[in-house]
Amino acid sequence: GARRARRAPHEGIDLVPEIEGRLVEIYPVEPGVVVGVLPDYLGRTAAVARDGGGWCWLYAHLELDGAVKVGERVGCETRLGCPSRHSSSSCPPHAHLSLLRVSGEVEWAEVQWATIHTLEALQFVPLDLGGGGDGGGG
Repeated sequence: GARRARRAPHEGIDLVPEIEGRLVEIYPVEPGVVVGVLPDYLGRTAAVARDGGGWCWLYAHLELDGAVKVGERVGCETRLGCPSRHSSSSCPPHAHLSLLRVSGEVEWAEVQWATIHTLEALQFVPLDLGGGGDGGGG
């Protein structure tokens, strides 16, 4: 079918981590502290602040492990969860990874996936792997 138009740019990368029909586990890119957990269109998102401040990774569209809670420290060995087995027919289960520059105070408890692109304190950093195209659906 026809692609629907995006309301906001697709800033990040989508990973479809599936091996022999099983979704694989998602781990942090680097250590940090969980500063936010929010629902998104396909699952839940964990916002993990990098050590040293100023940057935050978003791990989206996941079925988060119960241990992933605001204030918890996570390391590269900490399992965040796996891609959500959502009911959307427009895209397969996948994880979405974004890097944000944080330039002010963010009330993560009030952040919503639909409006995160509009927050002045957060700037999405383009993650270009050189593949071209629009990045797909997530």
